[in-house]
Formats: sequence, structure tokens, C-alpha cells
Amino acid sequence: MRFLQEEFNDISNLIDRYDLNDQYALVKRKGWVFVEIHGKSFGFHRKETSILINGKLENKNKYFICIDKNEQLFESFTQVLKQLEKWLGKLDSQHDA
Repeated sequence: MRFLQEEFNDISNLIDRYDLNDQYALVKRKGWVFVEIHGKSFGFHRKETSILINGKLENKNKYFICIDKNEQLFESFTQVLKQLEKWLGKLDSQHDA
């Protein structure tokens, strides 16, 4: 999976809101992109599929996220960002405790 500039920008902007700029790493492993913070990781993978509709091939992306080795499927990158925001919120509250 190629990490798109738009995805990088959206993830970076979200992390900036949590003031974690110098505390995170983005790591690409086996087609997944992982956000690693405080020893925890949130991963996502985009899979492009082609579907034949009315005689035309249409490309569609599906997104998978991985938190604590549990994978979930989402239909849009916006949904991935929402899940990342939830994860960051939990991390932030655990880190403050």
C-alpha cells in the first residue's frame, strides 16, 4: 500500500490537535501504516478493489484498522480518522492518569 500525501496530512493534523508532535512515529510494515505513541500502535491498511458495474470497472477502497491486534473493516478514510481520534483520546486520558 502506498501511503498517500492526503492521508499523511490528515493524520498529522489530527495528531497535532493532541499536542503529540514529538511523541509519535509513523511506521510502514507489510503494507500497513502504524501510528506509534507511548508503546501503543494504531494501524491501517487501504485495499483497492475493482468492481464490474454496468460493463465498467469501478475502483473502490476498503480500509482496515488494527488496534491491539483486532482488525476492523471500514468503507472510508473518514471513518478511519474517527477511529484514530477515539484511540488518541483514550491514549491521552490514560497518559494523563
